[in-house]
Amino acid sequence: MELESKRLKLQEITWDDVDILHKLYSHPEVDEYNTQGIPHNIDATKEMIRPMIESQQAENRTSYAWKIVRKDTGELIGVAGIFFAVNRFKLGEIFYELFPSHWGHGYATEVAKTLINAGFDHFHLHKVEAGVATENVRSIRVLENTGMTREGLRRKILPIRGEWKDNYHYAIVEDDPRDFMHYNSDFCSVNYLPDLNAAFVTWKQFCYDDDYRNPLRYAIKIMKTHDNCSYIADTRTGFKNRLEDTTWIFNTFIPEAKAAGCKHIFFIINPDNSLKEELEGQSEELRKSFKVHACFDLDEVKHILQ
Repeated sequence: MELESKRLKLQEITWDDVDILHKLYSHPEVDEYNTQGIPHNIDATKEMIRPMIESQQAENRTSYAWKIVRKDTGELIGVAGIFFAVNRFKLGEIFYELFPSHWGHGYATEVAKTLINAGFDHFHLHKVEAGVATENVRSIRVLENTGMTREGLRRKILPIRGEWKDNYHYAIVEDDPRDFMHYNSDFCSVNYLPDLNAAFVTWKQFCYDDDYRNPLRYAIKIMKTHDNCSYIADTRTGFKNRLEDTTWIFNTFIPEAKAAGCKHIFFIINPDNSLKEELEGQSEELRKSFKVHACFDLDEVKHILQ
């Protein structure tokens, strides 16, 4: 079985890949958060990949392992795979490892999204999971960029070079948004700004009820996923809320944003500030829980946060 994304092909591993996989598994940076450790020799690598290759002949497969190949060069840049739990749970766990020379180009995120989509669309899973060492910041960022939610912490579960390390548990369910970091509707867009660690909400036109509340729910989910995440609302094409939605802000949004660890709330406003009265009313309540700022553009927000 072969998977494909915009820039990559995922092809099942063969014995012809042993040499390059030995180099991958032997790389100290790849091994940093790997529980298997560096193989002593190529024979040890063969034993590591033997189950991956032999499983290809199984009638009811419990796992898949692919080599990651760049379409433009044909270069093998890493490995990825998925393990399945007992069938009735409809659960799969994904993994991926790339050569460090290919880090920082979005390949890991592209692979993870491909595995998640395959999990739901091809294997018809209910839930896709992944584990990551709590110190592995790069991989944590990858999982969060796919829309996975951090569901918990497993303490001292990973045996890595003689120490027991903590592990974050991430997952996404079949009816979750698959990329909640980028929400877009006719009324509003929501994005995560990693350089500012902020949920950025841009209002487009008047809306109410769920059309108003859903993007804010997405913003809350972003804030829950990223520690100390700020909230930015671009209100320059904004509007006055209905009373029911303002009440929802006070009763639901504020408590959940506070519980998520949000410290700063920014409103980007027009110089003439036609929403001054309404924003002042909200800000008075918001200031009880957050530092509230009014800015004229995103650069001013950056200056405060950075």
